Amino acid sequence: MRRAEAEQISGRHCGSGGGLRRRAGRACALLGLLGLVVALPGGCGRGESAPRNLLLITVDTLRSDHLGAWGYGRGTSPAIDALAAGGVVFEDAYSHTSWTLPSLATLMTSLYTSSHGAWDFKSKLPESVTTLAEILTGRGYRSGAVVTHVFAGRKYGMHQGFVEFDEDLVVDGIRAHVQITSPRVTAKGLEWIRRRAGEEQPWFLWLHYFDPHGEYMEHPGISAAFGREEKRDLYDGEIAFTDRAIGSLLRGLEELGRAGDTVVVLTADHGEEFAEHGRTRHGKTLYEEVIRVPLIVRAPGLAPGRVQGAVPSVDLLPTLLELMDLPAPAGIEGASLVAAMEGAPLEARPVLGELRAMAFKDADSYRRGRWKVIREGWRQRDHLYDLETDPAEQVDLAAEHPDRLERMLREMDALRGAARGAASASPKPEQDLNLTPDELEGLRQLGYLEEEDKVEEQGK
Repeated sequence: MRRAEAEQISGRHCGSGGGLRRRAGRACALLGLLGLVVALPGGCGRGESAPRNLLLITVDTLRSDHLGAWGYGRGTSPAIDALAAGGVVFEDAYSHTSWTLPSLATLMTSLYTSSHGAWDFKSKLPESVTTLAEILTGRGYRSGAVVTHVFAGRKYGMHQGFVEFDEDLVVDGIRAHVQITSPRVTAKGLEWIRRRAGEEQPWFLWLHYFDPHGEYMEHPGISAAFGREEKRDLYDGEIAFTDRAIGSLLRGLEELGRAGDTVVVLTADHGEEFAEHGRTRHGKTLYEEVIRVPLIVRAPGLAPGRVQGAVPSVDLLPTLLELMDLPAPAGIEGASLVAAMEGAPLEARPVLGELRAMAFKDADSYRRGRWKVIREGWRQRDHLYDLETDPAEQVDLAAEHPDRLERMLREMDALRGAARGAASASPKPEQDLNLTPDELEGLRQLGYLEEEDKVEEQGK
């Protein structure tokens, strides 16, 4: 293929004009590997100051309110807190759901759950959507990932666009509970970065840590400080253990001389419940404890700070592209947060939550400003909360403010309808994975499948 044709495809795939199609994404990835696409960072006004590399850290099942940077006092997260002190902290960041697959799919595509369609255990990320890895690979980046969860793996399509994709640490069922992986994720990540020494290509590395996910394991020298009797205490010990591994990763990045030209992002796929609303674990509701997540962005040349106000995770992809001095593609549903990171007022945006894990795990949520509605579809119940006066969502105001409730429900339905419309405009192939009985049992052991009567009883 001629260079002019290569540049035309690269511009169409990564620029602002036209829809992103899988064929263009594959062409860009191939051209990037062949060295024909050489459009490295540049073109959005940051010039020589644009960082070359991107390190995305996602931590499974990590609540922001269990971290020191969000005011938690138990010392669970010194390394994450140090990262926050040197970066921009988004105090109210949100996942769009409360379990891993659709959350990570949104992070990687800037599409709502209703748009990308990876919303239940038998679905996967469609090949027709374009991922952050595909965009960056098409721009000449070396891309790699180390993942630890089946929902982050190839089976569910999360490898799309990565040149190197390491899922050796992914295991099924109860084995995922009892294996300890954080130090190995760090070791694999640092080795991958070390291999980039001397290369001219910029790089993108995604590391997904799993250990805070239940069942919670005890760690010698760490867990005792938080207690061993209560689930919440063991969870804090898991956070501290993972934080130690993340600290080793960040020190290694510094020692390898890459901290000065690398954007570092830390976030989570979802939080965890400890019976605040009658449930435990995650993937069952859309309350704050399961959809509020940490979000920290540290970028060279960007002053540390804190951003207040609700921020949806659909905004992360365009934010990262702007930080890398790359244009955002057409068709995404997020908006860049760079202006707010640089001190401008945060543009108020609604936050949509969607849960379609099973027929009896059907819920939507919608936050606008201080108000939040939750619709539990499988029970036909609507809730309204004032997060300013009731951040723990203990006082349902639906009966007191019926007009506000109905107005917000209409806005929520309109936003979901627009997402479904965008999805229907780009038909996707059938995504049924036809899971085997053993695979379904593995998901049950991970806490994702429950009997309907048990869920109903817990929710009373």
